[in-house]
Amino acid sequence: MADTIHLEEKEGVATVYLNRPEAFNAFDLDMVQRLAETLISLDRDIAGVVISGKGKAFCAGGGSAKRRGRFDSFSGETAAGI
Repeated sequence: MADTIHLEEKEGVATVYLNRPEAFNAFDLDMVQRLAETLISLDRDIAGVVISGKGKAFCAGGGSAKRRGRFDSFSGETAAGI
């Protein structure tokens, strides 16, 4: 599985790329969890965060029918630290 979140850090700025260009960077449960983990893990010296998308689109929103209802099972424990 390709990594759905790509992080670059340079001169105090973190650039977080959504990396599902084949789906126009639409979120699925795995991507939401990886994004939360990435943001939580940022060094405290980071002064700013840019969120961008790989490919032609920034983000098409919530993913496909395959994930419908799965966000209900997301406990939010990962995101609680944000």
